[in-house]
Amino acid sequence: MYRKDRGTIRDARGGGVLIYINAKYVSLINDSLNSFKCETLWIKIITGMNGFFNLGVCYRSQNAPSEEVENLFMVVKEASKHQAVIVGDFNFPGINWNTLEYNTVFEEIFIKIVQDSFLTQHVKEPTGQLDLVLTTEPNMIDNLTVKENFSASDHQMVECELIAETVVNEVIKIRYCYDKANYMYDEIKKALNDNGRRGYSTKV
Repeated sequence: MYRKDRGTIRDARGGGVLIYINAKYVSLINDSLNSFKCETLWIKIITGMNGFFNLGVCYRSQNAPSEEVENLFMVVKEASKHQAVIVGDFNFPGINWNTLEYNTVFEEIFIKIVQDSFLTQHVKEPTGQLDLVLTTEPNMIDNLTVKENFSASDHQMVECELIAETVVNEVIKIRYCYDKANYMYDEIKKALNDNGRRGYSTKV
């Protein structure tokens, strides 16, 4: 589990972003991307031949200050310089991802960043607040579906398959098969009997 609390970015209580990842995958925190002052969390998923891809989760509050939004835009551009999967709630409900129409200046800037970074946006239908799934390669995501609302949240769940080569931690367990062992039963029994007959004595 990886987490980044909102209080590390600005003076606030509660909130933050979180990534759960199966322990069988090799991952580590991406310190350089996490240094940006915005509500995002970044890790590296290790792939073959010493490679990796960036996995980031983002949240933009509707009342986030301009500086935080600018940092969000910068970190998305920086993460996209490498193979990346970027997910989260960017709170841009005015963007129509089929026609690329928008309502606000921030939405216009974000569309330009997505285009300039050659990102593919995979979620085409509303998810309550229009959560996004962005990738640097269009074939990294498959079978994406928008499901029911998550618990009491106004967000619908987004489920998809990530297509990527990963390194899997190998867990080696050693189990001793005592029933298959070749015991020297007679020798062990004789040694125990001999020790029992000798006994032990202590001189004071």
